[in-house]
Amino acid sequence: MERVRRDLSQEALAHLVATTQSHLSEIERGVAAVQLDMIARIADALSVEPMTLLDLHTGNALRNTAEK
Repeated sequence: MERVRRDLSQEALAHLVATTQSHLSEIERGVAAVQLDMIARIADALSVEPMTLLDLHTGNALRNTAEK
């Protein structure tokens, strides 16, 4: 959601956080484990608090940004 709100492609955000687009896609879809440092890097790149990225209701590491 935050990535889409900021009109960033997965490729652009992946570049900002030093990962691949495919890894970022897996994180967003909840199929890849995500390390705390990656959550911090994504939050920093999006200028949000790390907690805003967490989806504690579903157990997904990151809120799904692709569908919203």
